[in-house]
Amino acid sequence: MKETEPQDFDNIKDNLENLKQKMLVFNTQKEEYIKKKVSQREIFISELKTLKELFTSAQKVLDFYQKINESGRANDEEVQKFEEAKNLVAEIEKQQSEISLQMEKIHDIPEVIDVIHDMIKEENEERNLQKDKEIETKQVNTQLDDFAEKIKSLALHTKELKKEYQKDCNDKISSLNKIQAIFTEGFNKEKLKNNAQHFYDTKFIKSEAAAENFVQIIDDLEKIKEGIGVFEKNKKEKNLVLDFILLEKRGELNKLFDQWKKLKEKSEEEKKQIDDTPNKERELANEYELITHKLIDFKSKYNISESYHNEIFSKLDSRIPIAVADGDADALLMKIRSLAEKKD
Repeated sequence: MKETEPQDFDNIKDNLENLKQKMLVFNTQKEEYIKKKVSQREIFISELKTLKELFTSAQKVLDFYQKINESGRANDEEVQKFEEAKNLVAEIEKQQSEISLQMEKIHDIPEVIDVIHDMIKEENEERNLQKDKEIETKQVNTQLDDFAEKIKSLALHTKELKKEYQKDCNDKISSLNKIQAIFTEGFNKEKLKNNAQHFYDTKFIKSEAAAENFVQIIDDLEKIKEGIGVFEKNKKEKNLVLDFILLEKRGELNKLFDQWKKLKEKSEEEKKQIDDTPNKERELANEYELITHKLIDFKSKYNISESYHNEIFSKLDSRIPIAVADGDADALLMKIRSLAEKKD
């Protein structure tokens, strides 16, 4: 076998490079050809759409003059218009047929069909992605509206609750003071000032325990009254005190006690709700954290710009009117954010 000469290697290398270059040119020309055919197809589609609209209008005109012509009452001008309309419809149909034929030829090119399928697939994916984005954007906005409403509601509720709690505590103290005043007035009747120990310790009737044990006190006083003997010392004074509390002031005492009891139960429930406020704040902090993560995922999924992302967050502030609860809602939102950040 004849050995390859050095110059042959050079020729082979040159030929290889030349072939590679020609192949590159071929592929480039092929890509341009495919792009051109795809572009032609888009133009043909647009032209067919226009021709379809023209055909519909022309066919209506043709139908109109055809009816006149078939009736036998058409004049020369109307006969001419009929022929023009008929020719126009035929011309439109001819162009539609020619363009459709060109479309079929394009569709016979496998590479072009592949590109068209990829384009359709990409358009569908983009359309579906845009649809999903619109749906999720609506969901995000609804969630932000709901969250803002919860912030407003909790801030306003807490403020009103504390205000109501303070009022009920004051009214409860007022009722207690009135109960105590009646007991004190009764036990301090003339000639009995130094004998209050016969009934109850003065310190006791000035404490809240007097109201809490109101029923028992009244019951004990009634037993004391029943047990007063005919000849018992200070009988008159004792009856004076007991009649004052058990008869004269009994209705007022009952009313004050019922009022105090209701206020006590109500204020205790209010205090319980106030003490539970931090738990509600933590719940909102958890929800805020979830919303934050959802917005981050939303940004990543749909390639949202940073400015648009920040705009969505800023809308949360705008959803909470500054005037609400004298700014308490804004302060609460800042607190919720702080709690959420501490968790991270």
